Amino acid sequence: MNPHSPGTESDIDASVKLQLQVSGDVDKVSDMVNRIEWMRDQLAVVEKMLGSDKDKKDDKDDKSKKGDEQTLAVANDMEKKLQDVEYELISKPLAAGDDKTYITAWKVYYDLLWMNGEIGSGAGDVAGGAEYRPTETEYGLVHDIEKDMAKAEGDYKNLMTKEVPAFNHALAEQNMTPIVSSSEPAAKQNEAGEEGDDD
Repeated sequence: MNPHSPGTESDIDASVKLQLQVSGDVDKVSDMVNRIEWMRDQLAVVEKMLGSDKDKKDDKDDKSKKGDEQTLAVANDMEKKLQDVEYELISKPLAAGDDKTYITAWKVYYDLLWMNGEIGSGAGDVAGGAEYRPTETEYGLVHDIEKDMAKAEGDYKNLMTKEVPAFNHALAEQNMTPIVSSSEPAAKQNEAGEEGDDD
């Protein structure tokens, strides 16, 4: 501990604990967004295939054409559901770029990053306060962000346990490959990869 630090050991301990909590939340949100993005990439391929099949209607009978059109409508609906949950976690205008312009209200992900800078050693235009005990306002803000995150996690769980399986069933009925998310979080996959490297 820096002997010139204005904070006590317990102040710094409280700061570190809150920083670790926020950092864990950032990891959870990142994992959810990455999985959704991966599924949206797969879905774009499905929509493209169904759209190109629709353009070749002369080669198909009426039943096949109708099945493709229905599946395309279901795919479009699934894309909207995935986007709705993703944009609870990150702001739509910020999804494709950076946050320099402050063009819209942040969502959970950027709020957590900002809080981490605020309570930690700083970030960008935030001075930070790692040597001080977090304020009641900071604890309250983290609590509020985590409430938003909990709602998004519930919507994400519903998406993964009900909506995506139902959509995959519709794809299977059309003899199409289902969309998948990674079966394990990235950290576990990395651990498995590292263990395999020892062989």
